[in-house]
Amino acid sequence: MFEAASPGVVLFPTWQSRSKSSWAVAAILSSHTLISTTTWPLRWKYASAELMSNVAHMRPTRCSTCSPPSDATDYLNICGRLFPNPKYGWRCVDDSFFLMNELDIDYRYSNQDCAPFQAPVDGVRRVLDLQALSGSWGDQVARCYDDADICAINIAPKQAAEQPNCHFDFDDFNLTKWNREPRVFDLTHGQKLLGNIRDRQSLLRNTFHCLAKGGFVELWDRPFIYKGNDGAIGSWNWVAGQAKELGDRNGCSFVVTRDAYKADMKLVGFLDAFEHWELMPVKDCLDSVLNDIECMLLRKWHDEGMDHSDIQEQVEALRLRLLSEASHVSVHCVTV
Repeated sequence: MFEAASPGVVLFPTWQSRSKSSWAVAAILSSHTLISTTTWPLRWKYASAELMSNVAHMRPTRCSTCSPPSDATDYLNICGRLFPNPKYGWRCVDDSFFLMNELDIDYRYSNQDCAPFQAPVDGVRRVLDLQALSGSWGDQVARCYDDADICAINIAPKQAAEQPNCHFDFDDFNLTKWNREPRVFDLTHGQKLLGNIRDRQSLLRNTFHCLAKGGFVELWDRPFIYKGNDGAIGSWNWVAGQAKELGDRNGCSFVVTRDAYKADMKLVGFLDAFEHWELMPVKDCLDSVLNDIECMLLRKWHDEGMDHSDIQEQVEALRLRLLSEASHVSVHCVTV
């Protein structure tokens, strides 16, 4: 049971987070176990260089309520689908809507009792979802809370959402200052933001600014940090190096150290934050982990100008090496 001790302050059984203003804001860092529902291997379809460089106007799909872009140059046509320009942080992946949807499903079903979030929000009215991928998380929240208004940003152009109270915005969460109303969201949710955040403190500061009194922030990520258990993990260490190299080059790190989120949250106004790290055997979430690796490498090698047929060959060869070593590897997970 969660009881309000005073206006703007909420008590929790194991942790408490208060802002320096009159709002009480909680940052939840808890344990998740991923459940993969895909079947490996998933085959990638690589776009030609011409398609990757094409620019076209966004056409909202049947199940999308997103606003058409006003600036066509902000969107790239990849394999016949439109994606936000990489400056927005979206990974240049293939045209498999199924794949992106599965990433959402992995996260959604990882929560206790398959709940879409764990934050003890007292009355969900407005929710902000960062980097919503296919939109299925926001859609589920909209189904559970049909009186709530769900806004999802930084998404792929094809969404799964069908609920009238769930809408999508093309937006850049890397802006120094968001163009959004202050103090309105009861819950801000984000997943797999690493590799897409240029300034973590700026993101958290904007998130803090948008939270309503008693609002919550719940973020989850899986850094490219692997640990060996008594066996060779050379290929996994190589992947970690590639992720670091790409992050250093584009200014969006794929790695976060322990207590980094917690320290940044205190700097921007959160008084207390509980952080939990989990070491999970890779074999327990193999499909999802390998999907993340392929997304990262496709993005890196495309940026380096590698021919996409060569990318496909290298990915296939790497997959076999990773699979042969997977039983000896664990991956770190953090929830904020």
